[in-house]
Amino acid sequence: MSVKLKQTTVGQSWDLQAHRWQPRLAPLIMAGTLVALPLTTSAGVHVDLSLLQFNGNATTVNTLESIVLRLTPAEAEQAGSVFTQEKIDMSKGFSTAFAFRITTPSYTKGAEGLVFVVQAVRPDYVGANSYGLGYYDPSYSAFKNSVGIEFDMWNTGEWAGDKSANHIGINSQGDLNGLTTLDIDTPLNNGKIWYAWIDYNDAQLEVRLNQTDERPDMADLKHVIDFKKDILDGTEAFVGFTAGTGGAFSAHDI
Repeated sequence: MSVKLKQTTVGQSWDLQAHRWQPRLAPLIMAGTLVALPLTTSAGVHVDLSLLQFNGNATTVNTLESIVLRLTPAEAEQAGSVFTQEKIDMSKGFSTAFAFRITTPSYTKGAEGLVFVVQAVRPDYVGANSYGLGYYDPSYSAFKNSVGIEFDMWNTGEWAGDKSANHIGINSQGDLNGLTTLDIDTPLNNGKIWYAWIDYNDAQLEVRLNQTDERPDMADLKHVIDFKKDILDGTEAFVGFTAGTGGAFSAHDI
């Protein structure tokens, strides 16, 4: 199945040699060497969940496929996050591949979304629910040392960087500023597995999205950003996910 994508803001374009990635349900981080975030995969690869920090409403859930990280249950006004307890060296750049599924009960409209986050603040951080997506919190300015790639299914408004009710976007400094966004025609909360690839190298951040485990040749989002100078204030960071729900809600699973 292919995913219909529509670009709303365009970053610098350049060609990237295609790579084949093996199918996986667990995130992988490559920062000089390959490091597996501690999750359990459907392929039977078991790693230590105790190395993750669970915050807010985040927990683990057994599904038919595997144990998943449930950032929020399908309930109103929830916020959750999961981060590595130890910082990861980002000085050589990184690549990550993960799968997520957002499921919405039939009696409500899906909301709000999830965020892949690289942050240098603390592993127990969880932001505001609703439009905050567990990432943004107006009362906590210290989270400015972060970058977040959002998978958002609620149009909060342009003040929050939103131009549609179904999009992905790159945000920085703990804010939902929508440095660049991409509208997606297929609902993110369709209850099916989505695959995402995020790469950072030489100040270029790229995001790819598909509903198959085939890594797209070309990036769907690109943005030039200097993690060390503008975001991390150093070379190490906690890596993880956040999510939030409002009056409408969905279950957000990694």
